[in-house]
Amino acid sequence: MSKRRDASKSKEPQKSDIPSKPWYKNIMAVVALVGASVAAITGLITLSQRLGPAKVAQNTIIVFDRSLAMNGPFEGGTKLEAATEALNKVLSNEVAGADNLALRSFGGPCEGENSQIAVRFSQHNEAQVRDKVQTFHAEGDTVLTDAMIEAIGDFSEDSSRFEGVNKRIIVITGGVDTCQDEPAKYIRNRLENLASGEGIAVSFRFIGMGLDPEQQDQLMAIAQETGGLSEETLEEQLFFVNSQSELEEVLKQIVDVVPILNTANSMGTVMNDVTKHVNEAISAINDDDYAVADQGLQAAKDEFKKTQLLLTDLGQRLSVPEFHEQLQKLYELMTENRGLQEKQLELLEAMISQGKSGDTDALNETTQEWNENISNFDSNIYEMDRITKEIVNSLREQRMP
Repeated sequence: MSKRRDASKSKEPQKSDIPSKPWYKNIMAVVALVGASVAAITGLITLSQRLGPAKVAQNTIIVFDRSLAMNGPFEGGTKLEAATEALNKVLSNEVAGADNLALRSFGGPCEGENSQIAVRFSQHNEAQVRDKVQTFHAEGDTVLTDAMIEAIGDFSEDSSRFEGVNKRIIVITGGVDTCQDEPAKYIRNRLENLASGEGIAVSFRFIGMGLDPEQQDQLMAIAQETGGLSEETLEEQLFFVNSQSELEEVLKQIVDVVPILNTANSMGTVMNDVTKHVNEAISAINDDDYAVADQGLQAAKDEFKKTQLLLTDLGQRLSVPEFHEQLQKLYELMTENRGLQEKQLELLEAMISQGKSGDTDALNETTQEWNENISNFDSNIYEMDRITKEIVNSLREQRMP
């Protein structure tokens, strides 16, 4: 940006207006994915327990159908056998341990004990989940909607742990709700009651195994009622599978790839928010309102703190075989842009100080460095967007017959 000079060409340096930078472009909204087409030291343990569980970027609860519906045939065996095998295979890779994972099962009487938390939230507990699923036996009614409500409640046991992070519920079912005459209406009423308190922000993924058209319609109606919790489309939420290979492919994408796209999207949202506060501060500097500039800087710093959790999460998922090269590059770009945005905050703080002291020469020099930073930052954004779209388009092609 050229520095301004007055008409008299005075030697007195003039303060350059500092340009606000464009908002960080959200990489993507989470899109439709594949379908039929994812010895410790005691003292440290005690300290960890006293401090409570750490916040994790991706939090997932698997809601597993163990009702009599899972005795239905599925490619030479039962639905329960197929789901157990698929889950065991997908949760055997190291990426699965990055999630804060829990397991809830359902199947039993329409009234009474019919849905239980089988494995509580923790990271690196995928082996425990796999072992637990192996013990399930098909029994009882398919109390699907009750289990969904219970699963939402699992996220409210520790609100501070799950606030501001991605929360999702993966439902694997071999039938439809056999206890509610109108399950979609029932789930809508229950969700409305929950939403009257604190807001709900959780995404659902439904995998229906070997369902007939009537059963598919019911699951589709239920999925439609949950879409508003995360502003997702039905296509993003619902998958019908009729073979072992389809089931494993859907699970692999949901468990392995969706969290990566969620993290990339969340990083874009956070950096957008940082940019919003930065632009407020820059506008205030140009207006010589340094009290407001200080407020904008502090708000930007507070928001920026969230980026480390997201970057750490992405770094734990780079071993996904599919899209390995793209994910590695995406991680490198996100790391670089996080560093660039951290530098922006340093420059902004310097510009506020220089403006307060009236050091116009220094302010103009810092403004030039700011513009160079923004150019690199925006260039990385476009490349991140290109990579993410490449992954998304590949996933969409896999859905095509």
